[in-house]
Amino acid sequence: MGGTLSFKPEEWNSMRVVARYLSFFTREGVYRFVDGLGDALSEAQRVQFLREALRALRAREQPVPPQEDVERVVSLLLDRRRGREAGSIIASLALASYPLEEEGEREGEG
Repeated sequence: MGGTLSFKPEEWNSMRVVARYLSFFTREGVYRFVDGLGDALSEAQRVQFLREALRALRAREQPVPPQEDVERVVSLLLDRRRGREAGSIIASLALASYPLEEEGEREGEG
């Protein structure tokens, strides 16, 4: 198995971007979307959990990731070979990500 080397830099970037937005749920203690994305066994389930997460962000009047990043991530999640790994990586990054509102503060430090 090629492991994480099978992802291009722009795919990694999009996974990080989407994970950062999904980290809203982990900060709120809502793990359903992140766990579902990371644990889903089928391509359709992975995309469904992403869609539900994006819908929930909108319902909570939270920002959503840029369309380009979502499209790239959807393509990865639908990939039979890399989709499960991509879902697991996005979920892991979402659990580890710092809040969006702190991003500017961290960049301005030092």
